[in-house]
Amino acid sequence: MDKIKRVINCVVPVKVCNFKCHYCYVGQNNVFNGKIEKLKYDNAHIQKALTKERLGGTCLINLCAEGETLLAPYLIDLVKRLLNNGHYVAIVTNGLITNKIEELCKFTIKQKSKLFIKFSYHFLELKKLNLTKNFFDNIKKIQNSNISFTVELTVNDESIPFIDDIKKDSLENLNFLPHVIESRNTTVDNFPRLTKLDEKEHLKIWQSFDSNLINFQTKEWMKKRCEFCYGGDWVLNLYLLNGDISICNGGGPKIGNIFEDINEPIHTYAIGNNCPFGHCFAAHFLLTFGVIPELNTPTYENMRERENWLQKEMKEFYSSKLIESNKEYSDDKKLLINTLRSIEENNDFDISECDNLSKKIEENLLQQNIKTIAIYNDDKFSKWLCELLSNTQIKVKYLYVLDSNYGLDSITNKFKHHYRYLYKKIKQNKDIILDKNDTWPHVDSIMITEYVDYLKHKELIKKKTNDKTILITELISK
Repeated sequence: MDKIKRVINCVVPVKVCNFKCHYCYVGQNNVFNGKIEKLKYDNAHIQKALTKERLGGTCLINLCAEGETLLAPYLIDLVKRLLNNGHYVAIVTNGLITNKIEELCKFTIKQKSKLFIKFSYHFLELKKLNLTKNFFDNIKKIQNSNISFTVELTVNDESIPFIDDIKKDSLENLNFLPHVIESRNTTVDNFPRLTKLDEKEHLKIWQSFDSNLINFQTKEWMKKRCEFCYGGDWVLNLYLLNGDISICNGGGPKIGNIFEDINEPIHTYAIGNNCPFGHCFAAHFLLTFGVIPELNTPTYENMRERENWLQKEMKEFYSSKLIESNKEYSDDKKLLINTLRSIEENNDFDISECDNLSKKIEENLLQQNIKTIAIYNDDKFSKWLCELLSNTQIKVKYLYVLDSNYGLDSITNKFKHHYRYLYKKIKQNKDIILDKNDTWPHVDSIMITEYVDYLKHKELIKKKTNDKTILITELISK
C-alpha cells in the first residue's frame, strides 16, 4: 500500500473560467484576466522535475487553477505523465468541460486507480445556465470509469433558499448529499467566513448536510496554529507557470524553485512554529494529512468519502499520514528553522539561547571537514551566523556583498581588488567584506543565506571558485 510522502498543491496558471460564482476566492480579488498563460517549461521537463526519486517518494499532486483547471490545453498530457511517475493526482474542476472529462475516462486502469476528481458543485451557476444535467452526467462518466471522485458545494448565503433543491438533485443523481466546505472572505485579513449570518445560524444550516469536511473545518476555523508545521517541506505550493515553490496552500513566502535545475536536490524550508496565517483555512486538507504530526486528526479519506466515491487504492492512500513516510526534525533542526524564521520576520531573539545550536552546527561542519567558511551576503542572517560561530572552531574568513560599487576601470583598482583580502586581514578588520571583483581566498565552504535564489547564487559562485556551498537552512540536515 502506497504511503504519502509529500502533498504538492500545484497552481495551474489559468485565469479564466466558464462560471462567475460570487463567492469565488479568486474572483473576490479581481484576478481573472481571461488568460491561459504559457508554461515556462514543457510537460516533459516538469515530469522529470517531479519524479518519485527527486521528491523522495509517492506524492499527492493537487492540480487547481485560478480559474477552471481543465481549460489548460496541456493538462491531460501532464496528468498522464504525473500518474506514470507513480504519483496520485487530484484535479479540481467545475465538471463542465465534457471533452476533457471523457479523455480522463480513457486512461488505463492503472492510471485511473491513482486519479481523483474533485467536482465543485456550483448550484446557482448550473441553474442559471441550465447545465445541471451536464454536471451530473459528467460525474456519472467518472464514476462509471472507476475513477475516484468527490462532490463539494461551497457554502454561501445566496444558495440557502435553494437548499431543498440542492439536496433533492444530489440524492436523485448521487444517492448522497454533497460535501460542503466553508467559503472565505479573501479581501480582509485572516480570511473569515464569507457570510452575513450569525455563526451559529450559519453552521446550523450547513451542518444539515452531514459533511465531515465542514464539521472538521468548524473545529479549526479561526484557530491560530503555533505547533511546529512541516509546510514548506512535507507540503509544497508549486506554481506550475515557472516552478517557484512556497510554504503551503495559502501561498506565503517563496522558498525556491524546483524546475530551474532538475539535477539539483529540492531545497525546502519548513514553516516551523511561525505560521504567517491567522488560521489554517486548508485544515481539512493539510492537517488531516498530518502536516502538524502532533495533532490527532481524522484522515483525508474521512473528509472525502461518501459510499464508494473512493476506489480501493485511493481510499488507502488518502488514509495514510505524512509521518508514515517522513521523520520529524531533531530538536536542533527545529531550533535552527525557528531561529531563521524569527530573524526573517525581525522578531527579537536571544543569541544566548542558541548555545546548543552553535555547538551542533560546529559539530556538523567539523564532521564534513569544514573549518573555514565564507558567508555569501552581508545581511541579518550573516550577522547572526558570524556571532553564532564566534566562539567555535569554525572561522569566517570573509563576507561577500551581493551589490558592488567597485569597478575594474583602472590598473590601480585591479591591484586593490587582488590584494583587498590580504590588506584587510593585515589591518585586522573584524569583518572582511569582499565583492565579485575581489580575489577570494580558499575556504572549506561558502554559506549562502539567500535561500530563495539559492540555485542562481550557487551558479554564480561556481564561476568564481570551486569551493563547496551550503544553504543556511541546511546547516543542520536532520
